[in-house]
Amino acid sequence: MAAQQSGLGFMQPSWMIPVQGEGRREIRSLREVVEEIRSRYGGELISARLEDGARPFYVLRWRMPDGQVRDFRVDAAR
Repeated sequence: MAAQQSGLGFMQPSWMIPVQGEGRREIRSLREVVEEIRSRYGGELISARLEDGARPFYVLRWRMPDGQVRDFRVDAAR
């Protein structure tokens, strides 16, 4: 996992995102989210992005087993 150097002289994991009023929040891995969607719906991932903000979420473009393409918004916070 990647880490970022902070001004305080210690390493911070890059998957921790500051959220206003709540300090740092741990973000679920994309792998975990993809496995959850795949086990529930089948199909395959086409693309994904992380939208951060007050409540971070993943946007996944997904090809369903019947060939349809759907977009999912999945909460990224643990």
